[in-house]
Amino acid sequence: DKLERMIESPAFEVMSAALMILHALFIGAYVEYIASYGETPHGVISWGNEFFVMCLIGECFFKVFVLRKHFFYGTPDTFWNWFDLVLVTLTLVEILISASVTMDHDVKGMLRTAEMIRTLRIMRIFRCVRFSPALQVILAKVFASL
Repeated sequence: DKLERMIESPAFEVMSAALMILHALFIGAYVEYIASYGETPHGVISWGNEFFVMCLIGECFFKVFVLRKHFFYGTPDTFWNWFDLVLVTLTLVEILISASVTMDHDVKGMLRTAEMIRTLRIMRIFRCVRFSPALQVILAKVFASL
């Protein structure tokens, strides 16, 4: 199938990795801004974060649509597919919470929890490790030393 070949192509993998790295940078800027100023981030940071969230959701749904049952099992990327699906689900819950609540103290706590969940998305960057055997060795040694 043509779409399946596209998803498995090196170009798609490189594009996905580039989006992951850029998204990680935006998440870092987002978290740093909130930690430093304690307020809603600058519009560019918010817009960039929303753009990358839409890319994450789009990529995940596209893969589910194309791969169907193979998205969930039977491929080398099964773990990462499940990881992405959990992140997409948590992200959608975060969006629903943000869009549907008024800002009282209890809800602010829930939103802060949702923002902490957002930082889990930065872990997607570990998918890029498979592109570099040197990074694989380094990480293996770090984990072995623990």
